[in-house]
Amino acid sequence: MRKFLFLFLAMLLLSGSVHAGWQERLSHKIDRIAKGKQMTIGVAFAYDGKKFAYNDKEHFPLAGVMKYHVAVAALLQELPLDSLVDVDASEMRPDTYSPLRLLHPGADFRITLADLMRWSVSQNDNNANDLIIRQCGGVARVAQTLEGLGIGDFEINYNEAQMQADPMHCYDNWTTPSAMTQLFMAYDHEVLGAVLSQATTGEDRIKSGLPYWIEMGHKTGTGPLFNGLRVAYNDAAVVKLPDGQRLYLAVFIKDSSETDDTNSFVISFITKTIFDMFLREELN
Repeated sequence: MRKFLFLFLAMLLLSGSVHAGWQERLSHKIDRIAKGKQMTIGVAFAYDGKKFAYNDKEHFPLAGVMKYHVAVAALLQELPLDSLVDVDASEMRPDTYSPLRLLHPGADFRITLADLMRWSVSQNDNNANDLIIRQCGGVARVAQTLEGLGIGDFEINYNEAQMQADPMHCYDNWTTPSAMTQLFMAYDHEVLGAVLSQATTGEDRIKSGLPYWIEMGHKTGTGPLFNGLRVAYNDAAVVKLPDGQRLYLAVFIKDSSETDDTNSFVISFITKTIFDMFLREELN
């Protein structure tokens, strides 16, 4: 009996060490990618009951990834997607990235909430995001709505206009990498899936680290240059794997003094490293 108990305990310990082993190996691989780079990297993924986090205690500025949070808040509030939003020309700030403004130069117009989400999340339109925040009742109401999901480890305190007016506010809209993957898993909506899959930004980030035949949707975020550093350079994705499962992945960079090409390469290489581990079944 004692011998059986000893063998059983030994098997449990061995099983635990093997499970921890792939996480440690992956962390070492990311360490090597990060070596010599002047930046802080955060990574998290969830897949088939497996979870991984790297630098998960760090607070990473959301930048444009916040647009996904705002869209989730609007859907949680059950705002009608076909409702018409009246937009005053003065709300379309000319000093920010806003392809929607180019369609309505100096004019008032109406647009559905669904189209605002498409412009905000898929096209990364800053004015569209602030309009959705307005429809939600303001930034505080957005944050309060999202808190109901019970995720924690993120904060949203400022809208796009406020972040542009003071880049330090970018640091007050933050998340941990694992909180981002938890948000993906906590609220799944076909509208969100569609706008993520239509994203036109960040082709050289997570997407370039995956085989061309893999389906995915993602939301990027690029913070401003401030004091010689790129405040944020992010990508967060829902990846459909060949086995039918979904990989929820977030790769965040903050305070990078590297070029944006290097930032993109780091995100792409980390993505490829994770995907290769799945192909070699190292996580099983």
